[in-house]
Formats: sequence, structure tokens, C-alpha cells
Amino acid sequence: MTRLASVRSIALVLLGALLVPPAAHADPLARFVLRAAPGTGGGAAPTPAPGPDPFATPVEVAGLAGLAGPATPVDLPALLQIAVRQSPTLATASIDIEIAAAQVDATLGLDDWTVGAGLDVSATADRSAVMNGGGRNIAATLSGDLSRLLPSGGTVALHASSGLVNRKSQFTESGLQDPTVWTDTISGSFSQPLMRGRGRAIARAQVALAHLAEDAAALTRRGRALTVVENVVTTYWDLVSANRVLAIAKGSLALAQERFRVTQLGVRGGKIADAELVAVEEAIATRQEDVLNAELAIVQQSVTLRRTIGMEIEPGKLALDPGADLTTSTRNWNLADLREQAMRTSPDLATLATQDRSASLDLEVTENGLLPQLDLALSLGPTGSDITFGGAAKDLVTLGGVSAGASLTYTQSLGKHAVLGQARESRARREKLRLTAVDVRAQIDQALAQAVAQAMSAEQRIALATRAIALAEKSIGIEQSRFELGKSTNFDVLLRQDELRQAQLRLARAQVDWHKAQTVIATVTGSLLDDYGIELAPR
Repeated sequence: MTRLASVRSIALVLLGALLVPPAAHADPLARFVLRAAPGTGGGAAPTPAPGPDPFATPVEVAGLAGLAGPATPVDLPALLQIAVRQSPTLATASIDIEIAAAQVDATLGLDDWTVGAGLDVSATADRSAVMNGGGRNIAATLSGDLSRLLPSGGTVALHASSGLVNRKSQFTESGLQDPTVWTDTISGSFSQPLMRGRGRAIARAQVALAHLAEDAAALTRRGRALTVVENVVTTYWDLVSANRVLAIAKGSLALAQERFRVTQLGVRGGKIADAELVAVEEAIATRQEDVLNAELAIVQQSVTLRRTIGMEIEPGKLALDPGADLTTSTRNWNLADLREQAMRTSPDLATLATQDRSASLDLEVTENGLLPQLDLALSLGPTGSDITFGGAAKDLVTLGGVSAGASLTYTQSLGKHAVLGQARESRARREKLRLTAVDVRAQIDQALAQAVAQAMSAEQRIALATRAIALAEKSIGIEQSRFELGKSTNFDVLLRQDELRQAQLRLARAQVDWHKAQTVIATVTGSLLDDYGIELAPR
């Protein structure tokens, strides 16, 4: 009896296999084993699940078009001009240059002439003498001075004065002394430090330091401009990449939708099993999600680019259309030449070199303070004296008298603790700058090596991805032909479509990596501004 039941079960299975359409045999998703009929030991046959509706339409998604609005066309050179013009960072750097230029102008005061004038009046009296008809002295002096600092650290000056002394006493009344005396003097003087403070380098150190500060401010602005432009360019290519990913996602979705249409026609005609629609509908849903994610990436990159360059961010005005293709070119990347160019044009290294010169000069001035103060002063000029103003002036012109003077002053600090501490600080600051320069050179070497490697790798990846795309397109055609012959399934066709999409994404990533690497190289070598025709305002 058991053997008879087994035979009956096998017969039923064979009969079911003969009744299933050929297309169902070719589809792995439609393959199944018929259970034995009731009473044969196989139990009751389960109710089959309803198959997909061949007339159904995949779910549509709204996307982010309503929020993002129509994409605004943008041009990279125009964006860069806006960014450079509106950047708060560059505006601040320009103000720093203006401050440094004002400080340079202020140092010109060292060469200014100094003019001075004075009037001194004094009177003395002896009460007891006054009561006796005398004992009163009146003096008045009018003077003028003109002086100027010398580049050597000394000072040259011209002094002129005219003074009146009126004495009233018993002696003047008796005729023993003239009551009024006029004295006129003209003298030139020269003073010069012989040790501390001597020499143009020390005396004009303030001027040199101000010019170095101005140079450093200009170099800092150029470095910041390179950073701003690099950020805009990098964000721009990220936006181009996001648009390319969206185009790939839409293309992949279109292939799946076309696959659904063809499969639906086959199901309606009875040539294809209903189960073939399941894989296509699943692929459509997945690729719709990819499109939505790509739209989100475009909105995010657009908002980031708007924020970077200072454009408005409003609902319905979010999306940007870069309008650029991810085209690349093959270049000969010579790392040694690029490194030499970067070391020569790097704003960071130039700024550090300027700061090092400033620190060295500051140290020189500080160490000069360790010397003793030894100053020489000389003066020479005619004098005139008479009881009348005219007579004194005539005596002055005829060189009736000559005054001369000389002095030598020595000053020395015994401890020198203040100067020694300042000199020590200056040496430490200069050493810190030199160590920073070493680190910056290492950073340049690292950035260039990585960027050149990325560019060269991207060029080869582009070639491989391009080849993979061509082969993937052929594979799709072959797989579709196999499907029509009943030797393949929609799952296999969709798998080939996914392979095409992945190859296209790899190509886009490689192209974006190439552009980003080129941007880094141009930034490090200092040619980025010239590449995009950006000119900074003169300082």
C-alpha cells in the first residue's frame, strides 16, 4: 500500500510539471514542487499566495522638487568672483593690510622736522632793596628750535634765541652798570650715539618692521584667498558629482521601468510568468530611493555652496545647476617640479620667512641694547650782546662772539636683566618660526604627494571605468537576449543593470577625485588664483 502511494505521488508530480507553462520552468522564482494530493500522505495542499498584478503601476514618489525649486544655473568663475568679493575672511585680511600700511606711514614721522618755540619771562625783587629804590631784575627770552633725527641714530638741531635782562639797583642808578642787556644767539648742534642705538639698521628698525608687517599681511590675504577659492571649487565639484549621481540614478530607474513595461507585456501575453514582475518592482522601488537620495545630496551641496559664497537660501531657491561636465585630461605630473614651484610660491612659507626676518631684526635691536650708552654732543654758533636789540643783532651778524660746546655721556646698566630676558624671548620666537617652517614644508610635501597620487590613480580609474561601462552595456544586451529565449530571468537582467550603474558611479567618482586633486595641487603650488583669473585688489 505504501509503495502504491509513492507511485501515485510521483505520477502527480510529473503530471504537474507537464501542465506548468515552459516559462515557469525557466524562472527560478516560479519553480516549486507540487505537494501530493489529499490522501496520499502529503497532507492538504496549501492555498497559493496571490501573484503580482500584471496591470499594477509602481508607486510614484514626489521627490524634493517642490522644496528645492528650479535649479539656478551657476558658473564657476562667476561664483569665485562673488566669493572673493563677499568673503568676510578676505575683507578682514584687507583691513589688516590697511592697518599695516597705516603703520608704515606712521614710521615716516622719524624723518619729520620738529619745530619748537618758547617765551620765558622772569622777575626777581629784594624787598629791602626795593624800599631803598633798587633790587629788581626782569628777564625775557624768546627762542626757537628746529631739529630732525638722522638715519644714523643721531640728531641735528638749530637753535636761535633773543633775550633781554633789565636790572634796577643802586649800582645802576649810580651809573656803575647798564640797566638793560640784549643777548642774541644762533647755534647748531649735533648728537650721535657711539655704541647703543648707532647705525641705520638700529635707528630705522621700526620702519623695516612696519614694512615686513605689511608684506606679511599681504601674504596672509593671498593665503586666505587660496583657501576660499579652494573651498568654493571643491564644493562646486561636489555639486557636479551630485548632479551626475542623480543622472545615473534616473537612468538606472528608467531601465528598470522599461524592464517593467516589457515584462508586463509578456505577462499579459502569457509568455512570462507573473513572478517575473516581483524582481522588477523591487528594483524600481530601490532605484526610486536612489533618486531621492541623489536629490537630497544636490540640495545639501547647493545649500553648502550658497552658504560658502554668500548666496540667499530660501524655500524654492535651493537647487543649483553647475552646468559642467566631468571631463578630465591626462597630464604629466612631475612631483619634483611641483614641489619646487610650491616651495617658491607658497604664501605660508613666504609669510614665515617674512616673520623670521622680522624676528631677526627684533633680536638685533634687542641685543644692541646690551651695549653701553655712549653719546657725543657738539654745538657751535655766534652770539651777540648789547644794550639795544639792534646792537645785539649787529654784534651777532659780525660774529662779535662765538659759543662752542662738546659733551660725552656714558651710561651702563649693571644687571641688564630686562634686555637679556627680551633677547632670550626673541631667540625662542625665531626658533619657533623656523620649526614651523620645517613643518609647513613637510605639509606641502605630504599634500602634493597625496594629490599627485590621487590624480594619477584617478586617470587610470577613469580608463578602467570607461571600459567597464562599455562591457556592462554589452552584458545587458546579452542578458536581455537570454531572457527572451527563456534562459535567464529579470533578476539577472537587473543585476547587469546594477553593474552598469556601479561602473558609471565609479567613473563619476574618479573624475571628481581628479578635479579635486588638481585643485589641491593648484592651491599648494599657488597657481589656483591665476588659473581662474582672480586678481586681488592692490594693497
